[in-house]
Amino acid sequence: TWYHVIAVAIKADSNTSKTSSVLHIPPSPTKIYVLNTYNAGPNSLRQALLDVTYSDLYSKVIFSINSPELRAGPYNIKIDSLFDPVYSYQGFEMDGITQKSFAPFLGDQRILVNGQKIKNNFGLDITDSSDACLLKNMWITNAKKGMRISNDKNKIEKFYFVNTDSSGVAQLDTAFVIQSNENQIKNIGISDYKLGVLFQNKIGKNQFTASTIDSTVIGMALKDSSYLNYVANNTFTNSTQHSVLIDSAAADNKLEKNIFGKQNKAIKGNAITIRNSSNQTVETNRISYFDENITQLTASSAIVIEGLSSNNFVYNNRIGLDSLGTSVHTANFRGVTIQKTLVGSPSRNSIVGNEINGTKRAPIHISNSSQDLISENLIGGDSTRKIFGIDTSGIFVSNSVNEQINDNIILGYKDYGIELLTSSGIQMHRNTIYSKTTLNKAINIHADDNALASNGKLVTPIIINGILTDINTIKLTGTALPNAMVEVYQSVKDTVQAINYIDKAFASSSSTGDWELLVPKTFFSYATQNTFTAQNHFNNNSSE
Repeated sequence: TWYHVIAVAIKADSNTSKTSSVLHIPPSPTKIYVLNTYNAGPNSLRQALLDVTYSDLYSKVIFSINSPELRAGPYNIKIDSLFDPVYSYQGFEMDGITQKSFAPFLGDQRILVNGQKIKNNFGLDITDSSDACLLKNMWITNAKKGMRISNDKNKIEKFYFVNTDSSGVAQLDTAFVIQSNENQIKNIGISDYKLGVLFQNKIGKNQFTASTIDSTVIGMALKDSSYLNYVANNTFTNSTQHSVLIDSAAADNKLEKNIFGKQNKAIKGNAITIRNSSNQTVETNRISYFDENITQLTASSAIVIEGLSSNNFVYNNRIGLDSLGTSVHTANFRGVTIQKTLVGSPSRNSIVGNEINGTKRAPIHISNSSQDLISENLIGGDSTRKIFGIDTSGIFVSNSVNEQINDNIILGYKDYGIELLTSSGIQMHRNTIYSKTTLNKAINIHADDNALASNGKLVTPIIINGILTDINTIKLTGTALPNAMVEVYQSVKDTVQAINYIDKAFASSSSTGDWELLVPKTFFSYATQNTFTAQNHFNNNSSE
């Protein structure tokens, strides 16, 4: 019952004032007690949820379990059939910690709802006709499907979905299905499910944070045009296909500061897959541990962008280094893969500022894509320029057009720094590419192989001479394609590797394409030999 209060002032002569404004006092929440672990009946959890549904008020479910007797937990509530869906139009809260308040001296006070017998139904199902709910500190065990929420603006914390059946029961189906908006979900624990968390039915503006998802086929899936969801500070381990799958999602979902793989809990499939989705952000995640025993021909990848995916932003992720960032965990995987599917080809994705190590396959692999930006990535080393090296080419591009590969640092490569196959319009500017393990070219466009050649077999410029003009300057002169832009790099003796970008020059329009460049003292010494290399850029193509 609501109370509505007004006030007047009365003088001694019985004169009265005007009435005050009305003060509306809401009713106190209905308190509903769970006193036993029985499947049904008075004071059971089942009856409490029914009471929530039929209540006209905001309700609080309070655990004070003392039957069959007062004893130490955990309290295992085995349900023989599914609970009715909860319709709580005023909302409700249910917090397992209330049991500890009731019996703080009894140690473990966890509330476990055992759903082993409810088959394909949800252990807890909150309908879209419910108002916002607060759900905390409970365990749903052995339920093939854990919980579904279809109402908006819930707060859910410290909910755990696990398989505690030691008899070897088959892996459970889906732990947590979210079909609503603006929920705040954190400190969730999920283990031994095929799918950990499913965002479904065009939902948005949810926050899912500080949770742990372990031993799943797919850790989390954002589907069905989900939008503006924020997934951060979670840990994904032991996933076998995708830790996070963004499939046909709408714009502006963000994955930030998550951890993928831990020591002895490596992931086996892809860490993050963006499929047929655009305008997603993947930022500042740590993808440390892949299963080093994986040997399949089709490599897993830390991050995959595939199909009709465009304008995705992959920034500042650390791939392949351990949790301390001091040593490499090597495995048979790629760093970032951009590839087509039967549905279509990706385009205009940005891979910027990532640190990639430990890959036995290409750290960045692009095939059948267009107009991507690959920039400022550090491959084969860390931010201190410590060189870990890689077992293949640093950046591999095939059957792609109009890509920008600029300002990357590639260290310790085994094959080539950048390798192009049957691609065109690939511009490569100001990249630092160096390896002690090979004398191979920094860049290979396979210009000498008609079947594999890229960028129209664009020829390299020639450095003809270098003259010390004064104590602070060397003047380089050479030839190139007429009107080409020539980029010049400091190199290493007897190699065509590029340690430091120096500057650019422009070839003349004459048939010899003469050019010259003044090299400042920063890029040479007074040794007997200084080494430089150069690269042509012409008609949106770059040479070796």
